[in-house]
Amino acid sequence: MTKKLTIFIFSFLFLQTAFAQSKAWDRHATFGKGMNLSWLENYWNGTVENGFMDYLNMNSVASKHHDLEVMKEMGINTLRLPVCFDVWEDGEYPYEIDMPQYFMALDSILEWSEVLGFNVLIEYHHGSLAENNLEEETERIIAIWKQVVERYGDRDPEKVFFEIYNEAHDIEFSDWQNVLEIIVDSLRAFDEDQTFIVGGGDYNSVRGLSNLIPLEDDNIIYTFHYYEPFLFTHQGAEWVGAEVSTIGVPYPYIGSEMPDRNSLTDDTWGENAYNDYSKHGNLDTLRSWVADAKLWSEVNNRPVFCGEFGSYYKANDASRCRYTKAIRAIMECNDMPWCYWEWDQGFSLFDGAVPGLDGLSDCMLDAWEIPPRDTTQNNVLLNDPCRIYPNPTENILYVERTDLDVPMVLNICDPSGRLIRGMTLCVGLNEINISDLPTGIYGLLFLDMDGDRLFGRKLVKH
Repeated sequence: MTKKLTIFIFSFLFLQTAFAQSKAWDRHATFGKGMNLSWLENYWNGTVENGFMDYLNMNSVASKHHDLEVMKEMGINTLRLPVCFDVWEDGEYPYEIDMPQYFMALDSILEWSEVLGFNVLIEYHHGSLAENNLEEETERIIAIWKQVVERYGDRDPEKVFFEIYNEAHDIEFSDWQNVLEIIVDSLRAFDEDQTFIVGGGDYNSVRGLSNLIPLEDDNIIYTFHYYEPFLFTHQGAEWVGAEVSTIGVPYPYIGSEMPDRNSLTDDTWGENAYNDYSKHGNLDTLRSWVADAKLWSEVNNRPVFCGEFGSYYKANDASRCRYTKAIRAIMECNDMPWCYWEWDQGFSLFDGAVPGLDGLSDCMLDAWEIPPRDTTQNNVLLNDPCRIYPNPTENILYVERTDLDVPMVLNICDPSGRLIRGMTLCVGLNEINISDLPTGIYGLLFLDMDGDRLFGRKLVKH
């Protein structure tokens, strides 16, 4: 082996090891399953004459505490907060935030999240970056972020993250690469420890990620958004247009359930997507697309998570449940954390107007691995002798027995089925310290005193 080749291999292995042990990897491992709370990006609630700067009703902040409590009960671990910072200032140099009171909304979310144990991703949504304003708009983004970092840069870097920019598009990949490097380098001078989150161009697509060259900064988590097949996930979405006007598209593809194609899609990509849906509306195709993101992560040895996936409410509920369950399974099999889009608006997983577990259909409860509830018995879990939370968890697992006063044994097993720990559960609340267990996936096996299996669950340990 030549000396030059030996040096190359040594350098490659050194970099792989260095990045594998970075803060970004460690923090990425705590993300688990997440949720987008999109209320801070709804600029359209403001008025045109005020440049939409009056979009945020501060009286709505208090209600979000209830939302976070429901998320906690669902086992959510990470909260992504899209924020329309563009309308927090008027676009005039030096780009000082003119709506400082809006910071109080973020303050409240961060304080409640700290108590509940959430990771929080503060994300710059609805930016105005384009090919014709790259230099000026990059300066503006940096100026806004500096003010955000000044306020929140001293927050726990293990829990608070800054996502630099949402869904850059209509920009050459090389230009976006350059802009991203400038922004990250500028902000790193003000914040050495916080982990930044960045995505590729083309609306944070897998294609955009695949065309992104990893930054030299090793304290970065990379992200992509996943809305394939678009014909299904965005059916009836008004802002997309006629291309998605065909309603009733099922997931997965079932020929007998396919609706007639809406004639408004004639001669558009929507017509082609409809004709090709039998090829793309299946689990294998979804896996193949996500595999590209996984490959990028492995080749570059950088942590990657899915910042958005979901389906619009005009798809039927059963298909939305199946899609949610499929994407979750794909992401988790690839060790990719994810954040669902979204909590309580057009892509909401709830049937009811007010988010709550009683607003979830049975199939959505199943998709989120939440036991069904009996609404006639004050929301006691139906036919379920235990509540197990939080899941994922890091140090403490709570098992709350709601069954009769009979002995029960809990065995914690590794993925191979090997017993790690066994214990007898008391009736009521059991607190189990699992801080000594390595990060990974475990099986929870519940037995009666004769050793017969009662039921099992999956546990994710961060």
